[in-house]
Amino acid sequence: ALEGLTAIDSGDVAVTKETTQGQTKWNLVFEGNLAGTNLGQTTINTGGLSGYGFTAIEGTTVQGGEFDEVQLVTLSNASGGTFRLAWQGETTGALDYNAFVNELQRTTEIERNDEALATPDYLQ
Repeated sequence: ALEGLTAIDSGDVAVTKETTQGQTKWNLVFEGNLAGTNLGQTTINTGGLSGYGFTAIEGTTVQGGEFDEVQLVTLSNASGGTFRLAWQGETTGALDYNAFVNELQRTTEIERNDEALATPDYLQ
């Protein structure tokens, strides 16, 4: 989903996932053309999630320079539904509450100017 945003090319973000005690954490490491750059914060829309007391925590390690920026997206106690990530004015398509790493990283669907654009299956 992130590589579907116009400012993020293939190889510009690496995603890892950790699930422990009701929390799912995705680390977004900006590399490739975005390596060593101080970037804007990724935000999360949790309006489509269900669960008791889920929270979205936005954290970032803004280093730039010789280090790659790392941003952390955490969902706690979500039991279903979808969320979206936004970065640099663009928003990903809906992502499952327990999305796999490749779902966050790969091109799937984005929204630009209130118009949904889908990547054909044969290009994914």
